[in-house]
Amino acid sequence: MNLTRYIKYVLPLVLSTIYLIPGGFAQTKKAFIRSADEAYDKKDFNSALAYYEEALAFDSTQLDIAYMAAEAARQFNAYSRAKIWYEKVLELDKNNQYPDAQFYLGEMYQKIGLFDKAIEAYNFYIAESAQTDDWKTDKANKEVMASEWAKQVINRERKDVEIERLGDQINSPYTEFGATPMGDTLLFSSLRFEHVVNKNQPPVLYSQIMGSSETGQVERESLLSDSMQITAHTAFNQKGDRLYFTICEYVNASDLRCDLYYRDKVDGAWGPAVKLPDYINQDSITSTQPNVGYDQNMQKEVLYFVSDRPGGKGKLDIWSTSINDDGTFNQPVNVAAANTNEDDITPFYHIPSHTLYFSSTGQKGLGGFDVYKIAQYSQGWGKIKHLGNVINTSYNDVYFSMNEDGDQGYLSSNRLGAQYIESSQEACCYDIYKLKFNASNIRLLASTFDLISREALLGATVTLYDKTDPEADPIMITNLDSNLFVFPLESGKEYQVIAEKDGFDPDSVFFNTLDVYESLDIKKNLFLKSQTIDLDLFTFDKTTLEPLPGTTVTLIDLTDTLQPPITVTNEDGNDYHFPLLRGKKYMVLVSKKGYAPESLEIDTRDYDDVNSINKKVYLGLGDLESFLPLIVFFDNDLPDPKSWNSSTNTRYGDMFSPYLGQEGMYINRYTDGLSGAEFSQGTTDLQRFFENRVKKGGEDLSKFLEILQLNLERGAELEISIKGYASPRSSANYNYRLGQRRVQNVLNEIEEFENGVLKPYIESGQLKIQQKSFGETAVPRGVSDKIDDPRNSIYSVPASQERRVEIVQIKRTK
Repeated sequence: MNLTRYIKYVLPLVLSTIYLIPGGFAQTKKAFIRSADEAYDKKDFNSALAYYEEALAFDSTQLDIAYMAAEAARQFNAYSRAKIWYEKVLELDKNNQYPDAQFYLGEMYQKIGLFDKAIEAYNFYIAESAQTDDWKTDKANKEVMASEWAKQVINRERKDVEIERLGDQINSPYTEFGATPMGDTLLFSSLRFEHVVNKNQPPVLYSQIMGSSETGQVERESLLSDSMQITAHTAFNQKGDRLYFTICEYVNASDLRCDLYYRDKVDGAWGPAVKLPDYINQDSITSTQPNVGYDQNMQKEVLYFVSDRPGGKGKLDIWSTSINDDGTFNQPVNVAAANTNEDDITPFYHIPSHTLYFSSTGQKGLGGFDVYKIAQYSQGWGKIKHLGNVINTSYNDVYFSMNEDGDQGYLSSNRLGAQYIESSQEACCYDIYKLKFNASNIRLLASTFDLISREALLGATVTLYDKTDPEADPIMITNLDSNLFVFPLESGKEYQVIAEKDGFDPDSVFFNTLDVYESLDIKKNLFLKSQTIDLDLFTFDKTTLEPLPGTTVTLIDLTDTLQPPITVTNEDGNDYHFPLLRGKKYMVLVSKKGYAPESLEIDTRDYDDVNSINKKVYLGLGDLESFLPLIVFFDNDLPDPKSWNSSTNTRYGDMFSPYLGQEGMYINRYTDGLSGAEFSQGTTDLQRFFENRVKKGGEDLSKFLEILQLNLERGAELEISIKGYASPRSSANYNYRLGQRRVQNVLNEIEEFENGVLKPYIESGQLKIQQKSFGETAVPRGVSDKIDDPRNSIYSVPASQERRVEIVQIKRTK
């Protein structure tokens, strides 16, 4: 039977010759064979099978007749009978006269769901007969993969679909198909009617359009049916005022050729049947199975139909013609995205979801015709999707349709459970099945983690993209409180989920719900890699091993020299924290007055599997110059309060500790009357001044003198410049003398250091000291000089910073 031109699989002809054979068993074996050959040539495969089997009853070992019986059974869709006869052929065929038998045996195994046997048969054909027919070889390879795939699909029963065969008042032992709801009536086509063309021949079966009401009453639709015509395939436009259908005719005992017609409803009454124009209906080709869709881009209804016309991709193809506002039709176009080089039939366009459903033998399937879908978008068609088990079987599943809400549908199938004219053959015929689609709750549970630590990563943004529908808006969720993101999903989709967070490389996962038909939580973990590595650096005194605050750390990007260095000084602590970009090299410089600087190089490529780097840097004492400027501070009017002398016998070491002890008093005096932020800020400023300036200055002076002694002992000849300063609280003359006393105070500290160890160097001239008092002349604007405002003129940080001595320069003459 030639499926490329006609619609045998959806309108199988069932002739009464299965039980009415002219001459009965009185015929001889030759007569049976002659009658069988004649029936086969007329594509009356049912009769041919019966005749061949009668002939084989005389001699079941006749190879050529067994092969013809197998062929007739296959063409009649009697898969189980065909399997038996192909097996017999292979048993008898010692010389490989019929290499195709192995191929078709695999096809029969596949159609009855014996996939392992199908794979074995196809592989045997490929190994033994691959050179005889390239098309069959390619087909066999394809069907091996399809059978492997089908073994998985057949075990994944859709839980969201309930399927029910409609009752015997609708389904007969013949074929019913093309169910279409029309109000309270279910229209369908039924191939149950007989027409006697020749009284010497069995009656011919033809289809008529039937209607089943809610009461269960089934009757022929007189509007669409003519007792002398084969009418089938109803389809309404969106308004419901135009009905498309087909009128068909037999061209031989099995094959039909159909034309497309429509009737318009005018003033509530259906008009006459109108044949579509000749550029759609053409002689010698079939145009059948109409269905109405809608094209969003053109804003027009589209009539989909099936045809074997030239210009297609294969045998039967799906075509479309757009419908103009005046009801006329445009030139048909091949729906190439849905078609294959095999048969693609029974289109149904679901307008609410812009999805075309159809059946095909050219896609990867379970055996016979399977139902597929393909979504339509503004820029074209999407990917073809198989509708899975339950809807599809290894038999033929065709004429899928669905209501607008998508929760009910129909299909026709010759699956096991359908009525057969002859149950022993399991051949023919199609019954209508009702589908119920149950809602399923499919969710994506996406969780974000740090790639390195594997800890939950909060504050990410996760976006879900529907890769099946390029026009669908992505769903974006940012979660500051958790690393869990929940998204609703749909069955039959392909998705991509992307997780992003500032400072991290994104991560993405592709997944699909193509075979997910029941409520399910799909869990996906996304791992984001930090773009930076945290450098945690700590500074210590190399001698005491104690934390060393007040250091300055400079970070230099060696990979990108255009990046400016980052310099940080931490007066209050010894810890530093920098984000380092992965894949780069850095130089770290650490310095502090009075200490020898240190440096280290860090290549983050050596730390690709960590999020943080911990480094400890130890600074040893530096040279004399590293202390400059060395600054020490004095309490108010010290040394020698209210003295007009320019000299003093005091030394700095005697007043350093007492001054540190005045910190609390200074804070109390300065913050008296303050509250809130001003109080906090004033307290903090003075604490930092005493810790980072007063204390540090005294400690630096001690270290400086130690190193000065070492330099002098090694023969260095040095000249030191010392300057003294005062706050502006008293007169300029007084402050000048006060500055001189402070310089002398530090000079006394130098002379008396370690019981006068430095004094001989001063007396010999190896150590020269230049001294100068600036009094209040270098005081910046804004520092209070008011006697009646001690809070600002004595206890404030600006005033306290002016009471100092600086060692500002060291000259080496040798």
